[in-house]
Parts: sequence; C-alpha cells; structure tokens
Amino acid sequence: MASLPASFKYDRYPSGGPERIQCDGGTYARQHGRPWRYLNDKMRTGFANRLPERNRYVMTFALREDWGRTGEPVDKETARNSNGWIKLAEAALSVTLRTQASEQI
Repeated sequence: MASLPASFKYDRYPSGGPERIQCDGGTYARQHGRPWRYLNDKMRTGFANRLPERNRYVMTFALREDWGRTGEPVDKETARNSNGWIKLAEAALSVTLRTQASEQI
C-alpha cells in the first residue's frame, strides 16, 4: 500500500519568496524558480524554551533570504519528492479552506 512521508515542516514566503522543507533527514530549500538545495540541518521540534535554542529559531527566519542559495544540489528524485510533499500540504490546506468557507454559507 502507500506509506506516508517522514515528518516535515514547510515554510513559504509570499510573492515568489523562498521555500523550505525541514525533516529528520535535513533541510531542503529553494529560491522562487530555482532548483532545490540540501543542508544537513535537522528539523527542530517542540517549543524552544531555552534562550540559545530560541535564538536558533529566530535566526532561521531572519536568514530566510539565504534559503536555497547555499547547500548541495539535490538529485531529480529528491526534487520530485520535495514537490510532492508541497502538493500534499497545499491539498490539505485547500480542503480545510473550502470546508471552512462552505460552513460559513
């Protein structure tokens, strides 16, 4: 049968901004219209309650302009999987938004 992808977090900035997928295997990022790149930066989970860890969360978003500009290029299979993960997340959000809109009517 089918198996679910590993846990992941997806960040996207509007208006053609950068995208990032974080998972247990590392971080995949790209600038709009550019290929995916890989960094060996593991996904963080939970709430950052210690100051050094909180600063890592803040710096990750502060440095988003660098997403997809550094790291190793990924192979075609990994790029296809990354695009599939994004489609899965967007489909789930689309269903949720449509359901909420129809409940308001």
